[in-house]
Amino acid sequence: MWWDLLEFILTGCVGDEGMSGLNGQRIGYVRVNPVDQNDQGQLDGEVLDRIFTEEASGMDTDRPELVKMIRFVRDRDTVVVHSMDRLARHLEDLRSVVGRLTGKGVRVEFCKENLVFTEEDCPMATLMLSVLGALAEFDRSLIKERQREAIALARRRVVHPRSKRT
Repeated sequence: MWWDLLEFILTGCVGDEGMSGLNGQRIGYVRVNPVDQNDQGQLDGEVLDRIFTEEASGMDTDRPELVKMIRFVRDRDTVVVHSMDRLARHLEDLRSVVGRLTGKGVRVEFCKENLVFTEEDCPMATLMLSVLGALAEFDRSLIKERQREAIALARRRVVHPRSKRT
């Protein structure tokens, strides 16, 4: 499908030299919402040297384990994340975190999207990060909008204790 074509294009952007010589560690990053999620299955099957896990909202990048992970990784390491929205909810934050990591010579892999980003400047990779990040942000905005509408509707249906029922 189109993911295969995308992988081919991005692999071509990375090039052989971007994939070879990786002798750093594979570092996992797992973020779950503390209210209603668990980390089950996010990085199942991935061989990792270390995992940074936290229960936090993805609304900002000031998260203790994310900060520790960014400080911990070194040149030639690979950071493995289940999906883009686990790393950041907003496109600006996503691009910033990926840029900070790749700027240190760290490779960033997103399992769900089957995408890899390196320090090499590749217009197609930048486009895909921007497009998929924007779609994730848009999807989150729609979810929040529907949630606000449902709450408002529920409030209108509530019968106040002091009002008389007919």
